[in-house]
Amino acid sequence: MKEISFTIPGNPVGYLRMTQGQVKLLRIPRARLRPGNAGLIVDRIRKYLEYKEEIRYRCPIKNLNEIYHESARMDVTMYFKNRKHPDPDNVFKAVADAIFKNDNRLFGTFAFYFDRDCPRVEVKISLEEGGKP
Repeated sequence: MKEISFTIPGNPVGYLRMTQGQVKLLRIPRARLRPGNAGLIVDRIRKYLEYKEEIRYRCPIKNLNEIYHESARMDVTMYFKNRKHPDPDNVFKAVADAIFKNDNRLFGTFAFYFDRDCPRVEVKISLEEGGKP
């Protein structure tokens, strides 16, 4: 069994499901958006996409689905900055979504704590030996 561990610094960001209309909003310059919730939605989408890029950058192995075809276990420990935070299940899903293209064979656990000084996400992935090296 091969194990991969890494840490993502910063306050965790939860998974964000995007519709096609929301993705189209990203192409519109901010100055042309109508007043209202559109600007807030665009900010949330950009924040989530930047967080996914940060996760991919911190993961030591790229394209895990292309390398390993067996099941994988992912244990995520979250340290939130304060009591106002996203759902921990959505943070787990955001990490899985960023790392694995197809996460149907992924299982694992998550735990969360509070650390005002150093918010972060610690990820530990255990890959089965049956996968291709």
